[in-house]
Amino acid sequence: MTEDPKTAGARHTPSPWHMATGPDGLITIFAGDADDPGDDDEFIAGDVDERNACLIAAAPELLAAARDMLVVWEGVAHPALAYRDGSPAARLRAAIAKAEEG
Repeated sequence: MTEDPKTAGARHTPSPWHMATGPDGLITIFAGDADDPGDDDEFIAGDVDERNACLIAAAPELLAAARDMLVVWEGVAHPALAYRDGSPAARLRAAIAKAEEG
């Protein structure tokens, strides 16, 4: 499996994450080669409905984009806005911390 450089070194399973629909209609999320599923794939989540599966599968890319956006925001926003409680940057920081630290 080729690791996505944006999520390399992360504590979570490296991306890309993929979805596979079972005969019961429930979805499994896995990390591995979507075109060649096999024993080296890593299970992420199972029995997930479609509403949640898309979000779960996109999680590593969303986290990487949030990190990138925070860097941009902190570079261009006035410090009073970038660090104010409830600001978009503060919410991004909290979401990133939740994803990285639990």
